[in-house]
Amino acid sequence: MYSTSGMEKISGPWEGMYIAAYTAELDGKFYGYAKLSAVCPDDVWTADAILKVTTKHSYVEEARALGVVHDLAFRWISEVREPHGEGFWSFLISDARRRH
Repeated sequence: MYSTSGMEKISGPWEGMYIAAYTAELDGKFYGYAKLSAVCPDDVWTADAILKVTTKHSYVEEARALGVVHDLAFRWISEVREPHGEGFWSFLISDARRRH
């Protein structure tokens, strides 16, 4: 059975980005999910995601799943932060900030 009540973590700002990470359990194993957001989210469920990532594998320990997905999201920050404010990612970040 799938359960959405798991661990949650919001961190940042990291180069102007926030990470909203959480876990979910399926058949006794834990999976991690994270969203990169250009604005500080109130909670992980309503975070305005620029990019979503998930763990590739399941984990026996819930804290491990959360840590792995948080680190994965953190590594994506440099990819979405293009220099000189130009490009696709910059457009998405600007649009998200403008809406808040």
